[in-house]
Amino acid sequence: MMKKSMFVLLLVCSLLLSVPAQGAVTITPSNLQIDPCSVSFDFVIMDPCGVSAVAFQSTLTISGPGTLTFDETSSMAVIGEADYWLPGSPLVAAVENPPGNYVFGDLPLDGLGRILAVDDIVARYYFEWDGTAGDYTFNLDSDTADSFFLKDDFVTSVPLAIDPGGLPGNSSSFTVHIPEPATLMLFGLGGILLRKRRA
Repeated sequence: MMKKSMFVLLLVCSLLLSVPAQGAVTITPSNLQIDPCSVSFDFVIMDPCGVSAVAFQSTLTISGPGTLTFDETSSMAVIGEADYWLPGSPLVAAVENPPGNYVFGDLPLDGLGRILAVDDIVARYYFEWDGTAGDYTFNLDSDTADSFFLKDDFVTSVPLAIDPGGLPGNSSSFTVHIPEPATLMLFGLGGILLRKRRA
């Protein structure tokens, strides 16, 4: 009886951990790119929750067997994307502050709210990779002081929740398996050869 109760308790806890916070804007990692030197992904809106926002910020920490070095310049390159949630010339900050915390934040220069839409890109995280293969887990800091949409009342912070999509994870983290660089190079070579055969 005790084992059944413990199993039910663990099942309920795992279900609760996988459910996004009520009223949260749900984002998902998308456009995942892995090559022998770098790893990058975008955060894309899945459930905008009817929010009109004036600012966005997401803060990540990473655990894994090797080192991913945050590339601020490449992360800020998202501003040129057609599906970026802020058209025009946004103010973008992509920083490591403090060490081990990777922050992407922005707000429109005109200070006007934007109605969030499904498939909007809201952040790009780009990392240089040291080549150590394994599982890397990206953890979203769910404190609304660190990860949020600021509503157009300039007061209310809306929490974020992750939908890991096809990746292992839950409402606050997802895991990416990064194979050895040699394997990635073979995948890339195979893709080039396939394209040449089709041409």
